[in-house]
Amino acid sequence: MEYFDFSRTLEAIPNDHCRQTTFREFMLETIPRENETKGKIVDLGCGTGHFYDYVHSHFNSLEYIGVDIEGSPEARQRTRSDFSFIPYDGVSLPFEDSSVEVIFMNQVLEHIRAPHLLFPEIKRCLVDDGLLIGSVSQLEPYHSYSVMNYTFYGLCSFLDLFGLHVFKLRPGIDSNTLISRTFNKFLLEREVDFEQCFFTEESILNYAIETYFRKKKFTIQQINLQKLKIAGQFSFAVKNR
Repeated sequence: MEYFDFSRTLEAIPNDHCRQTTFREFMLETIPRENETKGKIVDLGCGTGHFYDYVHSHFNSLEYIGVDIEGSPEARQRTRSDFSFIPYDGVSLPFEDSSVEVIFMNQVLEHIRAPHLLFPEIKRCLVDDGLLIGSVSQLEPYHSYSVMNYTFYGLCSFLDLFGLHVFKLRPGIDSNTLISRTFNKFLLEREVDFEQCFFTEESILNYAIETYFRKKKFTIQQINLQKLKIAGQFSFAVKNR
């Protein structure tokens, strides 16, 4: 059996910073804004459409289109109608060939039942050098009909089969903190800003990893790698080549 070269995964791990990164931050640093990129940005698995306001405020030159399975639990909660929404069957994307500049998937991929069928569709719809960006579960517990999690190495090797090249990986919330968050929802008797406490702020474990490996003179890329190994979620960016 021929294995995917791990050095190609290492190339996708940045050496500029090793902070715990949310997907919103990842979008800002990854989607080009200098030249006011035109075209479509597709929120694949848009759910309630809660990302519309964020995309509209930061990338208003891109046309936002939400796509989701009509009967998904999150899509059923959608009440707003101020953006374009197109239902799909979980595989066939409702776009012409080479017609989309950016597709993003925020914690959606772990819910996709047939990724081997969806990724060729993503490649078909993206323009040359178009972007697929997302965040995905690695060591996150089961949630909302999730069917599979991905390691950062596994995602790189899998996407490579479809001509989709991962060029950036960022560690997000670590697995221990993510598991704690899951159960704290039920155990805490007071209101907590989970976004701030568990996703935006550097977790204790990620802080400990960074402190320890900086003392060991590890590079920023090497510290990112250590955080990726225990990440509950991580972000990825892909170019269509």
